[in-house]
Amino acid sequence: MLGDRRISNFCAHAEGWFIHYPLARVSLRSCWGSMEICLLIFGLFLFSSWASGESPVRIVDVRWVEMMHAIHVVLNRWPGVWPGWRMYLDGVEIPMEGPRGRPVIRPDAPLEKPPTGLFVGTHPWYTGLDNVDFPCCGTVQFFIPGVGWTNVFSYNLRDLGCRTASTKSCPSEVEHWTSYPRGDQPWAIAISPDGSKVYVPCWMSDNVFVIDTKSNRVIKVIDLSGAGPDGAGPRAAGVTPDGKKLYVFNARSANIAVIDTATDQVARTISLGIREAEISAARARAAPTTGDPHRPAKVLFTPDGRRAYAVLYTSLLVLDVEQDKVLTRKYFAPGFFPFDLALSRDGRRLYIGGTQPEQTGSRFYVLDTAFNFFVDEFEVGVPVQGRAGIALSLDGQILYLSSGDPFILYDPAAAHNKIYFVDLRRKAVVKEVEVNGGPLRMHLSPDGNKAYVVTMASPELHVVDLVNGRLEATIRMGGLRGGLTDKVELVLTPDGRYAYIAALDQDGVMVVDLMEQRMLKFIPFNYFLVQPYLMTMTPDETRLYISCYAHERRDGSILAVDISSGKVVAELIVPHDSVNGSDVTPDGRFLYAGLAGGKVLVIETNTNRVVQEIAIGESVSDVAITPDGRKAYVLGEQYVHVLELPTHRKITTIAAGGKPQVAALSPDGTLLFVALNRGGILCISTSTDKTAGRVEPPAPIVVEAKVPLTVSPEGRYLYWGYFYDFLHIVDVATRRVIWTLHIGARWEADCAPTAAVLSPDGAKLYVTMHDGNYLAVIDTRTWRVTNTIKVGMAPTDLVITRDGRWAYVVNFQSEDISVVDLSTQSVARSIPIRP
Repeated sequence: MLGDRRISNFCAHAEGWFIHYPLARVSLRSCWGSMEICLLIFGLFLFSSWASGESPVRIVDVRWVEMMHAIHVVLNRWPGVWPGWRMYLDGVEIPMEGPRGRPVIRPDAPLEKPPTGLFVGTHPWYTGLDNVDFPCCGTVQFFIPGVGWTNVFSYNLRDLGCRTASTKSCPSEVEHWTSYPRGDQPWAIAISPDGSKVYVPCWMSDNVFVIDTKSNRVIKVIDLSGAGPDGAGPRAAGVTPDGKKLYVFNARSANIAVIDTATDQVARTISLGIREAEISAARARAAPTTGDPHRPAKVLFTPDGRRAYAVLYTSLLVLDVEQDKVLTRKYFAPGFFPFDLALSRDGRRLYIGGTQPEQTGSRFYVLDTAFNFFVDEFEVGVPVQGRAGIALSLDGQILYLSSGDPFILYDPAAAHNKIYFVDLRRKAVVKEVEVNGGPLRMHLSPDGNKAYVVTMASPELHVVDLVNGRLEATIRMGGLRGGLTDKVELVLTPDGRYAYIAALDQDGVMVVDLMEQRMLKFIPFNYFLVQPYLMTMTPDETRLYISCYAHERRDGSILAVDISSGKVVAELIVPHDSVNGSDVTPDGRFLYAGLAGGKVLVIETNTNRVVQEIAIGESVSDVAITPDGRKAYVLGEQYVHVLELPTHRKITTIAAGGKPQVAALSPDGTLLFVALNRGGILCISTSTDKTAGRVEPPAPIVVEAKVPLTVSPEGRYLYWGYFYDFLHIVDVATRRVIWTLHIGARWEADCAPTAAVLSPDGAKLYVTMHDGNYLAVIDTRTWRVTNTIKVGMAPTDLVITRDGRWAYVVNFQSEDISVVDLSTQSVARSIPIRP
C-alpha cells in the first residue's frame, strides 16, 4: 500500500519533471497501469539530474527565528524556480499562499541574491506565526516544478521558542534531557559492533551516556564517580568485538572500568597503579601556549577480541581482554607524546602517532600485535599539532594523518589544516588535502573510499574523497551553543550511514546522516537554563548576586539569592547581552554590572531594579569599586574608564596597552591591578589614576576567559593564576613574579583555575578549579596545595564570609552554589539556582 501511494504521488507530479527533462516525456496515464514505465521515467529523471551536474535540492535545516516569530526552512541550494512550489506538512499538501491568518511561504531573500531557503509567516507579509495554525513540529517536504521532490525533513521547534496557534501537541525534548543526570565534557565515543548503542564517557561529570541509535535518545547513564577519591575522569573507551564489554579508561582514578553491556553496569575495575612518570609527563605537556595533554580517546581491540590497546602519556598499554588485566606496558622514547593510534584491518600491526620536542614533524611506532614488540619507528616531516589523528587504508598501504588542532583554540587559521597521505612503504607523504578548522579525528567509510574528519574550530564535518585525493563535501552543523564547535571523536554505524560525534564543549553528541549530508539531531547531556559564572556578595553578607548567561535562552541575567533561605528572590533579564563583571558599593546600596554590550547597569539592591545605565563605548569586562566608594574602575576592551561615584562622571580614561580581563584592588584601595590578555598585569595608582608599573608574564598568556587575581590582606603579594593550572605569586613592591605554583590535580594537568580568594587572615588561598570540579586549598606560608574540596560541576567564582567560616562557590554547569564549611573543608549544602 505504501509503495502504491509513493508511485501515485510520483506520477501525479511527474509532469513538472517533463518540463525540465524532455527525455522523460511519456504518457502519464501509463504510470497508473505500469510500474515498469514509472521506474523508467524515474531512472531517466535521475540520469538527467546526473547529466546536468546539479545536486538534488534538499532541506538541510528548519529553524525558529525568534525576532520574526517565523520559521526558516534552509535549503542546500536555490533551484532557480519560483513560484509554483507545493508544500506538504506531515504528508498533507497545504497552500503556500493562504489568506489573512493562514501561512504564507516566501523566499528568504530577493531571487537575484539568490535566496538560501524559505520563510514561513502569514499575511500581512511578513507577520509572525503566533496566531496561525502551523505546527511547531512534524515533517515538511516540497515539490519544485522542473526539479522534483525535496527530502522529507523532520523538525521539532517547541523547545526553541516556537509558539503558534496550532493545536498539534509537540513533545518537549527538554523534559527528556532533564530526566537524567548531567554530562560534562564528552571526551570519547564508542559504538557497539551491531550499531545499536553508542557510549559516550564524560570527562568532568564522571559518567558514561548510553544512546539508543534507533531513537537517538539517552537510555541510561552509568555513574563512575566512585571509581576513585578524585572521581573517575573517563577519557577513552572501546567495545569488544563480541559487544559484551565496554572498556572505559579513567584518568583521575588511574583504572579501567569494565562494563557489562548487557546490563550497562560496572562489572570490575582494572587498576593501572600509580605512575609518577605519567603524571610528570602530563604536567610537562601542559604549557599555557599548548593546552592540555590531549591523550587519545579510544581503545582498540584485535579482531579476535583477545587483546586491547590504549596509550597513556609515556607508554602503550596492552591488555588481556579474556582475563581483564594488564598484560604489559611498552614505553616510548623520552619526550614522545602520543596523539592517536590505528590498527590494521587484519589486526597484525598497530600504529601509534605522536610528536617529540624539537621536532617539526611527527613520529610513528609500529607494534607487532602477535608478539607485542615494536618492530619499526619512523618519522614523517610534516607539522602536526595537539590532538592530531590517524587512520589506515583497508589494504594497510596508506596512513592518513591530520594536522591536528591549533595551538590557539577555535582559530581555524592557526593550524596547518591538512590531511596527509603517507605511503607506508616509502614512509613519505604522497598527497595533501586541505581541510580547514584544525582537523582532529578521522573515520573511514566501510568501503575505505572516504574519510570523515572532525575539526576543533569549524562547524562542519568534512568528507574527504580518498580515491581522488580531494575534499568532497562539508556538512555544516547549525544551531549549536555559543558557536563552540570542538568535535573531538567520532564513530560510524556499521553500514556507514550515520556518524556520531562527541562535542566537547557542547556537552553532547551530534548525529549526522551521511547520505543526506545533514545533522539529524543534537543530543545534549547538559541543558542549561542560567549558567552562572560570576558572583558578588553584599557587604552585610545577606545576598549574593549571580551573573548568568544561558545560550539556550540567548539572554543574560542577574540572579539575587537570599543566603539565609537559599532561594532566588529576583531575576533581572539582560536581553541579548551578558554581564562580564560586577561589584557592590561599600554601603551595599548599589550593584554596578558591566555588560558586553558596552554599558554599566546601576541596580538598586533594595528593589533589585535598574536605576541607571551608563554608556561606556566599548565592551565591559569587569567593574571594581574602591573601598571608600568614591570611584568605580570600568574595564573596557582597550581602556580603563574611571567613574566618579555617585555622580557617574567620567574622570579619565587610561590606555591599558592590552585587552583587560579582570581587576583587583589592594585592601587599602591605593592600587588597582588589571590582568591583560597576553600582556601581563597593569598597575594603576588610584590616587593619580595613572599607570604605576607592570608585571610581565613569564610566558604570554593567551586566554580570553577570566583569570584568578587577588591581593593578600597586607598588600604584599598578588596571586595571579591562568589556564592551565599555574599560579604566579607576584611581589607587589618589585612588580616581579617570585614563585610559580602548579595547582593541577595529582593526576591530570588541565583543571583550569578560574577564581581565587584569600581567607581573612591570609593564611589560606582558595582557588576554584573549573575543569576539576573542586576547590584547591593553598597554604600561603609554604605555597603548597594542602587539600582539594569537591564542589559542583565547573566552579567559576567564589566569595568568603568575613569570619572565614563559609565559602560560597558558584558552579557554571551544575547551575548551583556549593556552600562550603571551611572549618571542616567540606560542602555543607547546595543551593540550586535554576528558575
